[in-house]
Amino acid sequence: MGEVIRLAVLEDHRVVGTSLAAALSAVPGIQVVGVVTTLAEARELVAREQPSIVLADAELADHEWSLDFPLELGPTGPRVVFLSAHIRPDIVSAAVENGAAGYVHKYESLDAVVAGIRSVAAGRTAFSQQVLALVRRGPRSPTARERQVLTLLVNGSANKEIAAALGIESRTVETHLRRLFDRYGIANRVELAVLALREGWVDARA
Repeated sequence: MGEVIRLAVLEDHRVVGTSLAAALSAVPGIQVVGVVTTLAEARELVAREQPSIVLADAELADHEWSLDFPLELGPTGPRVVFLSAHIRPDIVSAAVENGAAGYVHKYESLDAVVAGIRSVAAGRTAFSQQVLALVRRGPRSPTARERQVLTLLVNGSANKEIAAALGIESRTVETHLRRLFDRYGIANRVELAVLALREGWVDARA
C-alpha cells in the first residue's frame, strides 16, 4: 500500500462532516486528521496537522465561501477538493480558477468521493466531464472582494457607503465596478445587480 493520505474535512454541518469523516476513515489508505466547520478552524487545522488534502464544502454557514481557500494555501499547501451541492457554472469556474484539485458533487456516491481523493493524492485532478463542461460555458466568478462589493450594491448602497463598509476608498470601489462592467459587458449598476442575483453571486438578504 502507498503512502497514507492525510485528509482534513471542512463542512459547516457538523453531523454531516463527522459522518463523512467516519466513512472515509474506514477506507484503507485514508487518515482523517480533523473535521472543522469554518475557514478559521480549517486554517488552524492545516497548520497543526499538515494534511495532504482538504475536502471542503464550497459554501459554509452565514454566506461564507471557501472558494478562495486553494489560493490561500498556495502551491506548497494541501490540495483542495470541493464537495458541494452547488453545480452552478460560476461556482465551479471559480473553484477551478482558484486552483482546486477537484470538484465532486454531493449527490455522488462515497466511492466517487474516494476515487476523487485518491486521484488528487496521486497528483491528478478530480473533475467530471459535467464539471468541465460547466467551466467552459460559465462566466468567470467574481473574487471574494468583488462579491462583497456586489452584495452592498445589490442592497442599494452608494459607492461611498460601500467604501465605508469595506474600509476602502471610493475610487477603489469605482475600480472594482469598472472591472466588473468590462468583464461582463454590463452598462450600468442595475444590469450588474440583476446579473449578480441571477447568477447567485450574492444574496439580496445578506
